[in-house]
Amino acid sequence: EVRKKGGHLPLPYAHIPLSVSISGVLSMATPSQMNTIGGSAVIYLRTMGMVGESVLHVSSPVGDKTLQFTVV
Repeated sequence: EVRKKGGHLPLPYAHIPLSVSISGVLSMATPSQMNTIGGSAVIYLRTMGMVGESVLHVSSPVGDKTLQFTVV
């Protein structure tokens, strides 16, 4: 969600391009290129029947974010 600095409401006009990638035991169920809609986006990941670690990378003009997952 994209919010104005110090604000509490999402920005309904924010359409920010994202690039998403995953490594490890999970796979993407979402396109690797997308835009936020109203400042929000949903990223779906899929399990592949394996146990282990995965890392999700999200890049945008606003900044980059990395999330780590453990699949048990």
